[in-house]
Amino acid sequence: MNFSPDILHDSLNRSLPGADAQYEMAPDHRAGPEATFHPPADARVAAVLILIYEHVDGLYIPMMQRPPNTGPHSRQISFPGGAFENTDPDLIYTALRESAEEMGIEPERVRILGQLSRLYVPPSNYLVYPFLGWSRERPNFRPDPVEVEEVLEISLTDLLDRSNRQKEERLHKGSSIQVPYFAINGRKIWGASAMMMSELLAILENLT
Repeated sequence: MNFSPDILHDSLNRSLPGADAQYEMAPDHRAGPEATFHPPADARVAAVLILIYEHVDGLYIPMMQRPPNTGPHSRQISFPGGAFENTDPDLIYTALRESAEEMGIEPERVRILGQLSRLYVPPSNYLVYPFLGWSRERPNFRPDPVEVEEVLEISLTDLLDRSNRQKEERLHKGSSIQVPYFAINGRKIWGASAMMMSELLAILENLT
């Protein structure tokens, strides 16, 4: 993988792939990109951190398995993040604060490279702003057991392998739909997290 934090930073300051890349991993029933461009007036603003970190044998992205009974995204695999609070100076702070609270990621060890395209998430009514970060070392994860059932360290090599992009049929409100997902180590990354990941991977594919 011939890219560096500086190259990624420069890429994020150019035109982003946006909805075209996001919707490669969108379930059939999902509302189109217009929902992100014109979200409901009562949508809450949130931020997530997509952190690439260096480890002995490659690059990884930490994600988390949410516990049961934690709202509309129970048991799903997601990035660390959460709602913007009035005391947060900006959304980067939100992403870093939530990552520290949920997974123990130390903000001072993260270099923020830029922002990916925002995405409206209907089940939770959040308008999510994803921020890409980089760390020269593996974080010392200290997950909050209330919010995190398990920390998952996802290999970037596996994510870039297109054979790991799969689909399955599910029943949604009485209708059969196709749901794309990343099949990684027996886990399924789907929904909004997969859509945000898809945009990042489109950027990385253009650099390799």
